[in-house]
Amino acid sequence: MRQWHLKRYLFIVLLLIGFVWLGIKLWLVNDLVRALHTDMQTIVTMGIPEMTALPAFHQTVRKTRGNVAALQQELRPVLPLVEQLDWVPQIGPSLAAAPLLLDLAADLSLAGDELLTVASPLLTRQAEAGALGEALVQQLLAEQARLLDAREALGRAQRHYDAIATETLVVELAEPLARLEPWLLPAQDVVEATLRLPELLGATEARRYLVLIQNPDELRPTGGFITGIAVVTLAEGRLEALVIDDVTVFDDFEALVYPPAPMPLTRYMGLGPWVLRDSNWSPDFPSSAAQAARLFTLAGNEAPDGVLAVTPSLIRLLIDASGPIVLPEETEAFDAEGALDYLRASWDPGQALNAAWAEQKGKALQELARALQASLVELDQAALEQLGPGLHEALRRRDLQISLIDPTGAALLARYHWDGAVRPGNADFLMLVDANLGYNKANVHIQRSASYTVDLRQLDQPTATLHVQHRHTLADALPCTFQVTFLTGDYATMTRGCYWNYLRVVVPGGSLLRESSTSPSPGAWMWGGRPESGQVTTEIGPRGATLFATMMVVPTADERTTTLTYQLPSTVLRQTEQTWTYHLLVQAQAGISPVPLTVTVKLPNQARPVHIPASGHFTDGQIVLDLVIDRDAQIELSFEVPTAINLLPNQTNILLPTSISTREGFDASGITRVTSAGTR
Repeated sequence: MRQWHLKRYLFIVLLLIGFVWLGIKLWLVNDLVRALHTDMQTIVTMGIPEMTALPAFHQTVRKTRGNVAALQQELRPVLPLVEQLDWVPQIGPSLAAAPLLLDLAADLSLAGDELLTVASPLLTRQAEAGALGEALVQQLLAEQARLLDAREALGRAQRHYDAIATETLVVELAEPLARLEPWLLPAQDVVEATLRLPELLGATEARRYLVLIQNPDELRPTGGFITGIAVVTLAEGRLEALVIDDVTVFDDFEALVYPPAPMPLTRYMGLGPWVLRDSNWSPDFPSSAAQAARLFTLAGNEAPDGVLAVTPSLIRLLIDASGPIVLPEETEAFDAEGALDYLRASWDPGQALNAAWAEQKGKALQELARALQASLVELDQAALEQLGPGLHEALRRRDLQISLIDPTGAALLARYHWDGAVRPGNADFLMLVDANLGYNKANVHIQRSASYTVDLRQLDQPTATLHVQHRHTLADALPCTFQVTFLTGDYATMTRGCYWNYLRVVVPGGSLLRESSTSPSPGAWMWGGRPESGQVTTEIGPRGATLFATMMVVPTADERTTTLTYQLPSTVLRQTEQTWTYHLLVQAQAGISPVPLTVTVKLPNQARPVHIPASGHFTDGQIVLDLVIDRDAQIELSFEVPTAINLLPNQTNILLPTSISTREGFDASGITRVTSAGTR
C-alpha cells in the first residue's frame, strides 16, 4: 500500500513538473511569437529603408533572426508532432506547415542579416572621392564567406517555400507568403551579382569595357547612330583609364580589310565596308554588341570584357542626379539640357569633314565625361538614392544596355531584360525598328503611331493587321535631296531634311505575310538614283523571329503609312479546356520617343471574355486597348468559347453569365504588364 502511495505521489509530482514546464514553454513561446510578430510588423512598415534608416533596419533583421532561432529551439521537441496535425479542421494544414514556415523564416533572416552586414559599411559611409569602387571591391572580397552563406540560405528558403502548399494555409499566413514569393528569385540574383561584382570591377585582372555613345536624333536599331566611343578600364575597382573619342578615330581604312556592310546600308547609303559606327545594325543588342567588339578588335584593340550602349537620356539622368556641371573653358554651369545642347553644337563641321572636325567632336565628349566624372564622385547619400531608381528606369527604357562576356553576369542581365535582347518567346510579339539611312538627324521631327488588330475569330488561323504611321512634323516642305555630306550649317540644319527610313517589323517566328501596302519612292530621292518600290521582304530575325522589312522616304510636312497583314502561328493562343489565353509582348526600340499604339483583339463569335486588361474595354465582340510604348509592355487576356454554339438549327443558345476581373501591374523585370487576374 505504501509503495502504491509513493508511486501516486511521484506521478503527481512529475505531472505538476510537466505542467510547470509546459506553462513555462508556452509563456516563452508566446513571448517569442509576440516579439517575432512585432519584428515582422516593423520590417513590413519600414519596407526598403533609406540609407539613414539602414542601421535600425539591420538591427531589426538581426533581432528577428535571434527570435526565430529561439522559437525553433523551444518548439523542437513538439515540431515532429505538429507535422501530423494536418487532419485538424480548418487550421490543420497551417499547423502541419509550421516546421517549414520556421525554417523559411530562419533562412530568410539569416540571409538578410549577412547581406546587411556586408552592405552597411558601404552604404552608410562616404568613401573618399574616386575611391568608392576600390572600397566596394575590398569589402566584397573580405566578406565572400558571408555572401556564400547568404546564397546557401536563400537557396534553402526557396526549397522551403516550394514545399509549402500555400493554397491550404489560413489567410493570415497565405497573404504574406504570396507577397514574399516574387522577391525570392531576385534576392538570390542580388547575391549572385554581388559575388561576381569584384571580378567585373577588375579585382584580379583589369577589365575593359567598350561604351557605344548613341545619338537617337539619327535613329538606329539599338538606339541611335554611334557617334562616339569610350573605352573604360577598371582595376581593383578604380578607374585605371578612360579613352573617349569620336567614333571615326577608331576606323583604319588603309590598314584593314573590313567585312561588307549589311545590304540596306550598301543599297541605300552606298556603304562598302562594315565599320564600328554602323555595327549596331541588329535590333538585338547582344548581337550588335558582339559585332561592335569584333570590329573594335579588328582595328588592333584588345577584346573588351563587355559592351555598353548609352543614349543622351542616360547623360540627362546622371546630370539630374549630380546637379549642374561646369565644363572647361565655360563660365556657366550646364544642366542636362544645356550639356546636350553643348554636344549638338560641337557637331558643326565648319567648312570640312576632316580630322580637325573629328577632333572637335571628340574633345567635346572628353570634356563632358571629365566634368560628369568629377561631379559624380561627390554625390551625397540623397543623390545616390535618387540615382539608383533612375538607373533602373534607364535599363527599362534601354537608355542603358549591357552585354557581358562573363556568363553569370550575362545570364543575370538576360533574366531582367537589361541586355537589350530581342525576346520573341512563344506567344505573340511585336517590335517596330526604325533605321535612319539618310545621313541626317531628321528623327528630331518624326512622330510614330501604330494600330495592331489581331483577329482570333478563327482560332486555328489567327491573323494580324498592323498599321504604322510616320509623320514628319517639320512645317516647311523641303525637297528630298539625298546628301552624303553636310559641309556647312549647324546641327539644326541636319535635322531639316526628309526621313530615309528602313523599317523592320519583328513578329513571331513562322508568321506569313499575306498583304502589304507601302510607299514607293522616286529615284530622284534615292542614293544612286534607283526608284524604290517599297517591296516588303521577309527575313529570319533574332531567336527565330520573323522580320518584315521595307524602305520608305517621309518628306517634310508629310506622312507615310505602312500596312502589313500576316498570318500568326497558332502558338499565340493557349487553351485550357474551354478557356483560351492570348498573350502579346510589345518590345520598344531603344532611343524612341513614346509611340501611341492601339491594340484590338477580335474574339470568336459569342465568345465571353474571362479576363481583360484593366486599361481595355470590351465592345462588339472585340477588346480594345490604347497604350503608349516607351518601354516593353505585355498584354494578357482570356476568353471562353461556348461549346453549345450552333448545335441545332435556329436554336437559341443560352450563355451563362461570366464575371470579368481586371488588374494592371508590373513584373520583377520592370516590364509594364497590362494583364488580368481573378476568378469567374
